[in-house]
Amino acid sequence: MASPDDPSPARPRSRRLLLLAMTALVTVALVTACAESSGDDGGAREVERRYRLYHGADPVPDVAPGTLLRYQAIDTTIPEAQAWRILYASEGSDGERIAVSGMVVAPDLIPPARGFPVVAWAHPTAGTADQCAPSKEGPGTIIGARLLVQDGFLVAATDYEGLGTPGVHPYLDGVSAGNALIDAARAAAGLPGVDTAPATLFWGYSQGGQAAVFAAQQAADHAPDLDVRGTVAAAPAAGIRRLAGGQDGRPPLPGVALMMLGTWSVDRDLDAAAILGDEAAALVPRLEETCEPNPLVADLSQPLVVEPPAVDVEPWSDLLVQSTPGRSAAAGPVLLVQGQRDRIVAPASTDRLFRRLCRTGSTVELRRFAERGHGVAIFARHEIELWLDHRRQGLEARDECAG
Repeated sequence: MASPDDPSPARPRSRRLLLLAMTALVTVALVTACAESSGDDGGAREVERRYRLYHGADPVPDVAPGTLLRYQAIDTTIPEAQAWRILYASEGSDGERIAVSGMVVAPDLIPPARGFPVVAWAHPTAGTADQCAPSKEGPGTIIGARLLVQDGFLVAATDYEGLGTPGVHPYLDGVSAGNALIDAARAAAGLPGVDTAPATLFWGYSQGGQAAVFAAQQAADHAPDLDVRGTVAAAPAAGIRRLAGGQDGRPPLPGVALMMLGTWSVDRDLDAAAILGDEAAALVPRLEETCEPNPLVADLSQPLVVEPPAVDVEPWSDLLVQSTPGRSAAAGPVLLVQGQRDRIVAPASTDRLFRRLCRTGSTVELRRFAERGHGVAIFARHEIELWLDHRRQGLEARDECAG
């Protein structure tokens, strides 16, 4: 049974971090909390009390993925809503049991007879250090949370593996992120007084778009108990090879490549210098110190990725393929949302994701916004919420694959 954690009565101050500027997978200023103590013992205890949930499962108990381990009520500015931080069991890409943190926002109402339908939210890039976990800031980091809660949805948000919790965050590891998203939806059912319906939808943006598609691909095997009604992926990180090593005449995104290849090398015990080179590999430990990696790579005197592209050599080439979304069928229909002026996620990579999903027999719609860039998820949030609501009602989704 999950155990509650009491938050400290005083809220720590937080600073707002600009997340990866124009060279990361998000241009929205996602707010990440960095707790600040007053420098005395009382302040340190206050921070420890507030964030002790994140270290509340060491070792991780041998329970089923999606089991709620701990929870903590938190404040939210969303009207008529209640919110919690959660810690729950999930499964890494190697099949190992892990503990993942996240949060849940639900209507502060008596649940309907069948329970609240669930939207599982996958956040965009926030960094790889523990202080970057969105749940440390709260529900304000969830795009569209107010609309969804007002429409009767429960929103379950994952921080992903190793973001806030012990261990490395394997940035853009699709299998791990997909499992974490699925299991956040399942864990919400363990909260006291909260009833959830089997009806579940996945919604992700940028890094989270990749996670949402992987969740849809893995749900049938990982969580057959869920009734997956659909998935929205906005500006999804689909061109993993290009992000890491460059492609189609575009160079790699330096901060993204450092986070991805650096954290994967630590997570899989690989030699970072074999792919990043000595200068960039020396920066990998510093990823645990910041939510903004771009300054770390600003003054490199050597290419970030070893040439000729080490990403095309095993084991890296295989790992990149494994984290490329769209290689198997999605449970339920998929809506892809893409800004045609996006300089972070190339529109061509979303076009290729669309074609890959179509080849698997999935039902897919691709909505292109000609005048929008990487912030398309914010611009299109009302359309996205309407699409999610139609899937909840069981209305038929548009399928553009046949055309």
